Amino acid sequence: MDYHENTSSDRYEYLVVLNMDDRAQYDEVLKDGKFYCKKCGESVPFDRIFQNGYCSVEDINAYLELFVSNLSEYIQHGHFAFSSWHYGMTPFPSLDRLCCMYPDNQDLRKLQMVYKNALSYGKNGLKQYTKAELWDETVRKGCVLFPSLLKKVYLHDSVKHIGEAAFCGCSSLPDIYLPSDVTLIDEDAFRGCRSLKTIHMPDGLTRIEKRAFYGCHSLGSIYISKNLSFIGEEAFLGCISLKRIWLPHGVTIGKNAFAGCLRLSLIEVSDSMDKTMLSQAGILPEATIIRYTEENGCDFEKSGDDIPEIESIECVVYPDGTKAIDKTTFTLSFWKNIKHVSIPSSVTRIGNSAFDNCKEIQEIELPEGLTFIGSTAFMYCSRIRCMKIPEGVKKILRYTFAMCSELETISLPPFVTEIGEYAFEYCSRLSAIVFPDSLESIGEHAFYSCKSLETVRIPSKVKEIGKGAFAGCSSLKTLHIENGVYQIEYGAFEATSVLSVFLPESIAYVEKHAFDRCVSLQYFDVSELNQNYMAQNKSLYLKKTSTLYICPRGMDGEYNVAQGTKEIGWGAFSGCERITKINLPFGVTEIGPFAFSGCTNLLEISIPNSIELIDAGAFYKMDSLKTIKYQGTSEQWEKINIDMNNNELLESIEIVYDLF
Repeated sequence: MDYHENTSSDRYEYLVVLNMDDRAQYDEVLKDGKFYCKKCGESVPFDRIFQNGYCSVEDINAYLELFVSNLSEYIQHGHFAFSSWHYGMTPFPSLDRLCCMYPDNQDLRKLQMVYKNALSYGKNGLKQYTKAELWDETVRKGCVLFPSLLKKVYLHDSVKHIGEAAFCGCSSLPDIYLPSDVTLIDEDAFRGCRSLKTIHMPDGLTRIEKRAFYGCHSLGSIYISKNLSFIGEEAFLGCISLKRIWLPHGVTIGKNAFAGCLRLSLIEVSDSMDKTMLSQAGILPEATIIRYTEENGCDFEKSGDDIPEIESIECVVYPDGTKAIDKTTFTLSFWKNIKHVSIPSSVTRIGNSAFDNCKEIQEIELPEGLTFIGSTAFMYCSRIRCMKIPEGVKKILRYTFAMCSELETISLPPFVTEIGEYAFEYCSRLSAIVFPDSLESIGEHAFYSCKSLETVRIPSKVKEIGKGAFAGCSSLKTLHIENGVYQIEYGAFEATSVLSVFLPESIAYVEKHAFDRCVSLQYFDVSELNQNYMAQNKSLYLKKTSTLYICPRGMDGEYNVAQGTKEIGWGAFSGCERITKINLPFGVTEIGPFAFSGCTNLLEISIPNSIELIDAGAFYKMDSLKTIKYQGTSEQWEKINIDMNNNELLESIEIVYDLF
């Protein structure tokens, strides 16, 4: 399927359409990503399908049938999408025209309202497409909308393969971190990502296929997996900013893998690597080739020049008077044995990536006059156990201490105002951290998967707890949020062991998934002065609409929804795997989308006759549900507006009608 980003056409709107896994069912009309005319048998450009006389009425109807029939099954909260949430782009004929052709189709009317509401946001509406969060084991082509807008990607630990052309054309993407279980980067995966500067590859990566990084003009820094066994043809062709690279023992390199890498002047390879393979890979003849052995001995070859051997280094001492330590050659293999670093008091700045990937550093003392630590400065320094940051440092930037897996304690200075994105992610032994009262910002995934962290206090000056900030902190049990905090973002405390949550008066927004998979969470409590939220029967409610917003995921057994509840909100009970029975009181009028999805042990629900709407996916992934007790007659049940997505489950369970 050809995907499009152009929205300038006067004739057509472009909408999210196709789940790549569902392509097979459309093969009669769509073949090889093209629309085939039944009259002439030739492929038809999408933008000509509706031109008078170009296609028969039969062809047009066949095309429309793909998208018009059963639209309500795919329209969910402003998104037109298939259930597996793989997104792609394809042209969609004018909604106004479709509404005229099918005047009685209410699904089209609904889609038209969704689309016009989206347009009301203007150009700013596209900002939502600058970030993507992906969960699937294989990231496929079409996984992101508007590739050229994408600036940030977060791949969850479940991702194992970067599929063919997955991020092809993501020309604004500056960097990406691949999870530890990724083993394959497929053909054209990052082709044309011309803003991509750095990519962090896990040790488990074994294959980089053809043209994977073709034309990544800005790519200057790559950490290659030590287990990499194959680099395909033209894999890094045209990476004109790439200056140096380390290649593991036994790797096979395809033809022209590094052709056009005009600045590639330093290549580290095994002493057994064949010169012919290097030549066929397109490496320039004037490049320096460093050959290493298993014993860390190194000798150089360079066009006949005789360069002396360099020994492995374990200690680095910077001379007095040094002002700054910027990005160094520490990423080369003969620096990787560094264990001790001595920094003089004259140093005020440690630049970006200064000690990145120095995995053997065991101790480093920062001078008191230090005022700046760059992003990724100590990333992958996996042997450092403790760190004291001087008082002059005001910001901890993105990835600064990421992957410091042995870091147990860190002392933050009293005037720090910002902790950036991913700053401490995967610091799995960090058991405690004290935030100073000066702290104003905690970035996305700042402490992601800090599995030993037990207690967190969020100071009052922090206005927003970033997306996934403490997600995966599986030992986190005690959480204290001070009055002044305004917003808790998506997945901020996902998969933690928090037992209870108190929301102060200042909280104005809690993203619905902020506490997902918190299976130990027993109750919410909210300040009576809070204008937006309240707590009832241990659950979190929207105060103004009396909507049950989040039921604690650790709730078990039978649960009675509080009297006075008007709505069961979107995903309110989603993932409450221990609840076995739910009783809804009279007065509840709506059950929102995915309200009970994932309640895998829920056996029975009692529903009052005040219910008017059961929305899409309300009973999704509830194979254990056996009985619905409806407090009304079968005639009243038939009058309820039940979204068709629920039909399959409702047909397989017993509905007991009860008038009491």
